[in-house]
Amino acid sequence: MASLLSASASVHAQCPLVAPEDPVAVELTHEAHKARTWRYVWTGLNEGSMVISIAAIPVLSEAERPDLIMGAATAGLSGAVSWFWPLDVESDAEGVESTWCLGPHERHIELLRLRQHSADDEASRVRWPWHVGNLVTALIPGAILWFGFHDRLDSVISTATSFASGELELITQPTYLANHHPAEGVGAVRPTLIQHGALLTYRTSW
Repeated sequence: MASLLSASASVHAQCPLVAPEDPVAVELTHEAHKARTWRYVWTGLNEGSMVISIAAIPVLSEAERPDLIMGAATAGLSGAVSWFWPLDVESDAEGVESTWCLGPHERHIELLRLRQHSADDEASRVRWPWHVGNLVTALIPGAILWFGFHDRLDSVISTATSFASGELELITQPTYLANHHPAEGVGAVRPTLIQHGALLTYRTSW
């Protein structure tokens, strides 16, 4: 038991109390902050729209109720997707702290792996399946208004506004990691003893 405690203390002693500097770690942390802000803002906007639509149901005329109900349902669904399906960079940035105990080279390689994973996710979020999903989400309540309530004007307005809102949410999400190359790698100066002196070598990881 004493040897296990000693080994554990030795491992923790090797981990720095302050995060080592690495440009990729900075990128991940900054992008995660933007992604979290984007998620909070759009969740608030969507859920706020849902609450307003529900509150207006008993106030406005009965003819407006189907449109309000469909609008509330669409906004609520969009808000739930925004909240429960965050960009992967949020969780990847949390993995930065677990790399503190690694050596400079190994840590940079792991950070590049996390960055690439986040970049791939950002790129996938703006591809056509998401736009098609947004269109379908907008068309369903519009079709209900059109065929179920024979309200063609509100159907067109509901579909257009819902699709426009969804597209705006998609195009405003962070995509920095997907659109830019990784920051410069860390360099390490290593002294090597030779016969007539010492040789300094500089290694950079990408």
